[in-house]
Amino acid sequence: MPTKTRRRPTLSRKSRRRRDLAWTAVAAGAGFAASKGTQLLMNKSFERTRGMKPPRDPLARRTSWTKVIGWSVATAVVVAVAQVAAQRGAASLFERATGHRPPRS
Repeated sequence: MPTKTRRRPTLSRKSRRRRDLAWTAVAAGAGFAASKGTQLLMNKSFERTRGMKPPRDPLARRTSWTKVIGWSVATAVVVAVAQVAAQRGAASLFERATGHRPPRS
């Protein structure tokens, strides 16, 4: 016996636009909150472990290249992972709330 596929209701053009706009706002908000929160946590953890503030000004002559590049790479990787995790979580919540997957970017 063939299995029945569940059809989702089609959306009108206006509803699709609203859904796209809502998803854009949700994804942007989740990504922004994740990046800012992660940056704060990274800065605090650097201060606690090293006893000084992280390098912020790459043009400052007293800051070495290795410190600036190392800190930039570490921050970028951790922030990117946090953004992806936050947006995937937001996508899951969006799908549960609307019954539709978020639109593709």
